[in-house]
Amino acid sequence: MKNNGNQSQRIYDKATRTWYEVPEDQYREFDRWRTNLHKREQYWGRCFCPRGKWWLCDGDCVDCEFHTRNEVSLDDPLPSGLVKVKTGTNTIDAVYDAWYDKVYEPSATAGTSFAARA
Repeated sequence: MKNNGNQSQRIYDKATRTWYEVPEDQYREFDRWRTNLHKREQYWGRCFCPRGKWWLCDGDCVDCEFHTRNEVSLDDPLPSGLVKVKTGTNTIDAVYDAWYDKVYEPSATAGTSFAARA
């Protein structure tokens, strides 16, 4: 590939709908930042920009047509109709106890100590 020194690249500005010529090094820096932001937003499920429209990405996700707010609220019910509850205590023990009670039936000697059973 032929290298003519510091070639210029173009960046599209959606707000003014114009192309701007920028030096190669400035374009690489902008493209690295934009790609990092784009991939991070995709990972979190907030960017649905198709590959053919990546050139439209200017890093302003709030005004982007492909950006969605994927926020989960503790007050909103889940699709199954259940409501998430946030407690101040660790609920792992309570969840385990509820599972144990459903799976295992308590035996007649459950209330007695080990020494009394022997």
